[in-house]
Amino acid sequence: MPELPEVEIWRENLERWIVGRRILGASVGDVLLRGSQPRRKVEAALVGATIQKISRRGKFLLFDLGARRPELLVHLGMTGTFERVARKARLPKFTRVVLLLSRGERLAFLDVRRLGQFRLVNEREQKRLDALGVEPLSREFTAKRLRELTQKSSRSIKLLLMDQKRIAGIGNIQAAEVLFRARIHPEQPANTLTQGEVGRLARSVRGSLRSEIERSRSETLTYLQAGGENLFVVYGRSGKPCSRCKTPIAKLVQGGRSTYYCPSCQSSPKRK
Repeated sequence: MPELPEVEIWRENLERWIVGRRILGASVGDVLLRGSQPRRKVEAALVGATIQKISRRGKFLLFDLGARRPELLVHLGMTGTFERVARKARLPKFTRVVLLLSRGERLAFLDVRRLGQFRLVNEREQKRLDALGVEPLSREFTAKRLRELTQKSSRSIKLLLMDQKRIAGIGNIQAAEVLFRARIHPEQPANTLTQGEVGRLARSVRGSLRSEIERSRSETLTYLQAGGENLFVVYGRSGKPCSRCKTPIAKLVQGGRSTYYCPSCQSSPKRK
């Protein structure tokens, strides 16, 4: 599932592509509405709107459609991508949403597995957004704030990092990358981290996310797509040598998800 860096790159792209453009027509696939918002209602809210701004909250994109219109909430699911398509060109395979824009162009949302979401922000969706945790690239994300979160939880630090109600946007991949940077074992109980470890972890969170965003700006596909290359330092590298100490990268399962780490650089977890 796309994590904060990839969603942020899509936000930047969409800002460049469509802000200031008027939506002249809209076709939204029923499957992306998840049954609770009528298709015609969503399409009616889109048509005639001028896109003011694209923002991000955690792993969600938000389209500001202007005064007196609800925002549009978009989640990429597992395989969602956007593509600009000329007005008379053939739509790509797996197109699920089409926005006809001013100046003769269309924005297509492609989703092979149909797990993405296009929904208007109503009271229910706003509560969902309000429940998200601190943004890890915001000023509010400090070592002190992270310390408060860790002290309240005996869960493993990796699962805490992935809890969207605590920290918004970090998923399975970035959690592994962050913990490798911080030299912290993924099974370390969060409330056993020292103040120094928490400070190192906070720096690693910001550093890993910013590095991935910078790298992604120059990449056209990720290793998760066919033919892509795995450029992560630990994720997906089970059995391969650690980039720091050459110890083979190990793999374990946490919360039903694969976790990758270096047994030497990330020493065994301490417990109270």
